[in-house]
Amino acid sequence: MVWYERGIQAGCRLKMIIIEKLDIKNFRNIEKFEGEFGDINILIGPNNAGKSNVLDVIDRLSKCENSPGFPCDYCDKIKNTLSKNVVPFGGITFKTPKSDLYRKEDPPTVTCIFNKGLIMYYWIKKNRSEIPKIFSDIQQADKNISSNAGLQQALNGGLLSFINYLKSNKLGDDLSDKFEVYYINRFSNQLSEDELKEHFEKEVKNNLFTMNLVYERSNDFIISSHISILSEIRNSRSIISEIIDNDNVLLCSDLRAKEYNDKTLPQYILEKSHTKDHLERFINFINEIVDPPIRDIRFPGRGSNSTLVLLFNGFEDSIENQGSGTRSLIGLAWDITTMEEGGIIIIDEPELGLHPSAKQELLRLLLKEAKNKQIFIATHDPTFVNPIIWSGEDIHVEVLLYSIYAGSFVTVDLNQSKEDPKTFAGYLPHTTSLKKSHIYVEGASDVYTFQIWLEEYLKKKYKRNWLEMFNEIGIYHLAGDNWVHLLYTLPMEPYKCIVIFDGDKARKARDKPTLEDVCKKYNENKKFENVPKFMPYMDVGEINFNSDHHPIYCLKRKEIECYYDPALLAVCIIDQNKVENVQKDINTIERLKDECDRLFSLRNKESNVYEHQQGNRSLVIDLNLKCAEITDNKEHKTCLKLSETNAGLEITDLDLKKEDKKTCAILVSERTAIPPEIESIFDVFVGVNKERLS
Repeated sequence: MVWYERGIQAGCRLKMIIIEKLDIKNFRNIEKFEGEFGDINILIGPNNAGKSNVLDVIDRLSKCENSPGFPCDYCDKIKNTLSKNVVPFGGITFKTPKSDLYRKEDPPTVTCIFNKGLIMYYWIKKNRSEIPKIFSDIQQADKNISSNAGLQQALNGGLLSFINYLKSNKLGDDLSDKFEVYYINRFSNQLSEDELKEHFEKEVKNNLFTMNLVYERSNDFIISSHISILSEIRNSRSIISEIIDNDNVLLCSDLRAKEYNDKTLPQYILEKSHTKDHLERFINFINEIVDPPIRDIRFPGRGSNSTLVLLFNGFEDSIENQGSGTRSLIGLAWDITTMEEGGIIIIDEPELGLHPSAKQELLRLLLKEAKNKQIFIATHDPTFVNPIIWSGEDIHVEVLLYSIYAGSFVTVDLNQSKEDPKTFAGYLPHTTSLKKSHIYVEGASDVYTFQIWLEEYLKKKYKRNWLEMFNEIGIYHLAGDNWVHLLYTLPMEPYKCIVIFDGDKARKARDKPTLEDVCKKYNENKKFENVPKFMPYMDVGEINFNSDHHPIYCLKRKEIECYYDPALLAVCIIDQNKVENVQKDINTIERLKDECDRLFSLRNKESNVYEHQQGNRSLVIDLNLKCAEITDNKEHKTCLKLSETNAGLEITDLDLKKEDKKTCAILVSERTAIPPEIESIFDVFVGVNKERLS
């Protein structure tokens, strides 16, 4: 269960993931949005990609109103059939003008999946009389539980106490399953008509923890389509209003320098209640992020018309006299530091008016706040999205990047950049890079490989100024399979860029586009004109650099590691005696010893047998038999026979897929440190860099 696995961590700390998933269709400029959320959720992309509109939908959910009916005739009939003494059902709705319709024709829909643990907590809290029955169902699953006093006591202690009780008694999954069955049976048994009962047990059950909102054209409403636990009404408040009511959701728009939420900053701050702890947190926040000399804030006395005054070291001044950066952050800081646990913070362009170091401090503060709140951020500043800062935090960060290629937001797999975030090209450091020329490759291991090759190449070709040239070139990776979505983040002039991919990108593969298809789609894009164009090249001699496009080159072999002969490299590193035999022929192997774990992650399977697994590709090396086996995609199997000759170490390549089992020998003595194909690429690329240096 998502709420249970994410919600409870070591030390019994509750992470407040309130909205787990949100789907939006045909709303304003959003044709389609699908996102799964964590503690901090960062929407990043170019202007007019729909980031602010996603935030607006989340904010509107907190302003939903109760509605008498449902578009679904069955749900409406069920609502009228059930006794109001049992439960009053109503729909959930928010007003939406026709201007909110995507292309002004297709009806908008919103589907929101909430944290099950929160929904159950608020429902049980409102229906305490149901606890004995629910607990009885749980007891059937666990005979060791003899009393429900613990559950009732935990409920009285609040949400954290309630979920920690479930964790300590291993009741989370049982309660969720039993609760769902109990809830459906409780109401379906009261329905006399079979068709209504069937609808309740199917459609309503599927939407029990979900809010499905559809457009009602006659009234310009987005309204809940089916009965849900979220639409139960108690004292004129639905469950959804308990979870995310207007006071529990903080929306910080990008219009906050002069006014904040339609009020002057002093008015806004003075009207919001606060405690001494809130005030201390606010001063610390302002002191660390905005201006270190600010040491306190003075509030006007009763009946006074004077404004709020900031106290500096040696002088004081009113808030209105501060710079735009300070003013833009004061209201935001006040809201964040005075907000109680269990809420949602929504910030549009948090980086506005901030110095780069202040952006980092703000991000650190939000990481702390995410331990008991859920945070949504929309930005187009990639330097604000900094995986180096959050890498040491126990926080689940989701980054949703607007993909120009896909035409929608995609979730970037941060695990592919976690290995080495400083060489990840998705958000940084390329947009603020002082390096004039950039090489982009697929994954982190490719970065290490090209760094070694580039250094060897420059030392060989440019002995006097090789280090100066090396420092002019940045090598970054595009997070593996995410490359199709991240290409547009490459900088344009005056930077010089080249993209180098493995050979498999040039060929068709199942469910994956070819390089030519991707380049064509980028080059034909009309919506975003300020993004680079790309040109695929299949021959090094054809590569050229101009202001119209970035060159992308596909290597001849499937993976960059293949240029090292993986079996040979692994054997040389595992068996140190082999290193001496081939040291003169392969200069790079000694340099790659420390990097071998990154490239291959070899593990000892059994005595003298080593195994490497990378996706669908596996490598097994048997030093006793002096052989290796490579398997690709569980279909293509290759055996390599290793034997020593007068010329060095010989590798016999046996392709078992071919009937004739044709063999080919690769002599170590014939290999060089830098493959000729890579050296040719460097000749073209560094030639450009050399001209810039001259």
